[in-house]
Amino acid sequence: LGAEALAGREDLLRLVLPEGITRLGDLAFSGCAGLLAVTLPESLRSVGANPFLGCHSLQELGLPADQPALELEDGILYSLADRRLIACTALYPAVTCDIPEGTEILGDYAFAGRDSLTAISIPESVAAVGANPFLGCSRLEALTLAEENTALRLEQGLLYQRNEGRLVCCTPAFTGSWLALPEGTKIIGPRCFDSCTQLSTLLLPEGLEAIGDGAFRRCERLETLILPDSVVSLGSNPFRECLSLMQVRVTADNPALALLEGVLYSKEDRRLVFCDDSIVRGTQLGKQAQKLYSLGCKETHMRIACPPLVFPCKFINFSRSKNEYDLITRRYIRDQEGEHPDLEKYTDPDSDAYKGMVEYIRQKLNLTTLAFQRIDDLIHAIGLPAEQLCTFCWT
Repeated sequence: LGAEALAGREDLLRLVLPEGITRLGDLAFSGCAGLLAVTLPESLRSVGANPFLGCHSLQELGLPADQPALELEDGILYSLADRRLIACTALYPAVTCDIPEGTEILGDYAFAGRDSLTAISIPESVAAVGANPFLGCSRLEALTLAEENTALRLEQGLLYQRNEGRLVCCTPAFTGSWLALPEGTKIIGPRCFDSCTQLSTLLLPEGLEAIGDGAFRRCERLETLILPDSVVSLGSNPFRECLSLMQVRVTADNPALALLEGVLYSKEDRRLVFCDDSIVRGTQLGKQAQKLYSLGCKETHMRIACPPLVFPCKFINFSRSKNEYDLITRRYIRDQEGEHPDLEKYTDPDSDAYKGMVEYIRQKLNLTTLAFQRIDDLIHAIGLPAEQLCTFCWT
């Protein structure tokens, strides 16, 4: 069963996996908030990152007595082969957890979402920790580490993997608004600072090399971040939902990263995917693309959050265009069909006319690829009935 195979299925209540399934991919059932019962087969040999993340309603987890690869104890699922704690599920009955001696790995997001936990102790035997295992443990007041543990370091609520120089996570035990990471920190792990809403100032040390996926997600008060020249790798959108972040600084000497008008991209990949709300005239976007190419960007992939604007707004001036020929779409249509075109086919994303119009805009703006949101997907994303939405500009 692949990664996130059934993720987000809130309508799923009970699940019996058939014999023959040998692996559960990462986060296989994550976000299945209504899931009550799961039965795992005897054939299962491998489980990825916490498959039960966000399964807050789970009441039953069935595991055959002769299952050779997994063990379930007090609602905590373990992998026997690598002595990994896979997941502390909603079945765990207590508010404190002493991780058993003999556990060698805390898996990715192992305790994530268990917001009833107030204290967790890590034994000497734990030698490796995956992506933020305590994500969303909002009531965690005490995280303790055995003095004999030489693989990890716990300092001011920050958990480090010593041999990698990796900062694994910032736990709720850290309550400060200001933090300077110590020298020797080479990696900030995935979702490391996720939901550290009180953090407003963070100083990164020279020597830091990589920042993981979503590392600063939901750091709502973080305002400025200076990336050292040593940072050469950024994961997927590390600044997602950083609502107060007004400035990210990257020097011209950074060998791997560049910043242009608030867009941070990798020089090595030289590929940039960026989004915009709409394309009206196309003038501004064309200039931005040209700037990116001049800075060494190899590919620019544009995704637009709404369908092509075919009609100027007559109500609230959404498009700020008074003349229909201000719109790049209508100029193209006029060139194709004259002053009295059949506009309906240009609003149908499955028509050849629509595809030809999008290809014209892509070439005109010198983009590598271009795609617009479909109107049905836009309506679904907004979440309101279609009859309550104005779609005049697009349809």
